[in-house]
Amino acid sequence: MIMVIAPTLVPPEKFGKYLAIIASVFAIASVLGPILGGAISNNSAWRWIFLLNAPAGCVCIGIVALFLPSSISSQPDVKFTNHLRAKISGAALRRVDVVGVFLLLASSILLVFALEEAGTRYSWSDAVTISTFCVGGLAGILFVFWELFLEKSTSLQEPVFPLRLLKNRLLAAMMA
Repeated sequence: MIMVIAPTLVPPEKFGKYLAIIASVFAIASVLGPILGGAISNNSAWRWIFLLNAPAGCVCIGIVALFLPSSISSQPDVKFTNHLRAKISGAALRRVDVVGVFLLLASSILLVFALEEAGTRYSWSDAVTISTFCVGGLAGILFVFWELFLEKSTSLQEPVFPLRLLKNRLLAAMMA
């Protein structure tokens, strides 16, 4: 994704330098990833590897949210504080589909939990497994209906997943 975004954000004369930085990050990650993964899996449970992604992901999301412009600015000397205020303004936050985010998150977590734990910690017929499947499925169905409602309403909120994307057969096939 960065290889698509970088040419639109970086002037052509500086693109080589930024491409070298991006390639260096990929190279370092390719070397350190297996080493850290092996060290963690040798000294503790392999599931701890996934917990490393949480802080790194939060840092990356914060950096992108703060520094990635929503459009290419014609004024290169826009102050950072003005840019930050625009990103966290009330108008920008009102566009976030909080209900959709929580419904999608609940559905994903519950369904993955049910699939992971069924047959290992809990039996397939256990109340925990059945209830997490049911509640996760219900949250997924509510998410779809909520997104349909948002697309048809005149609300300022933008859907988490615009269902109109599924009307394009090529996009729908790629997501299937």
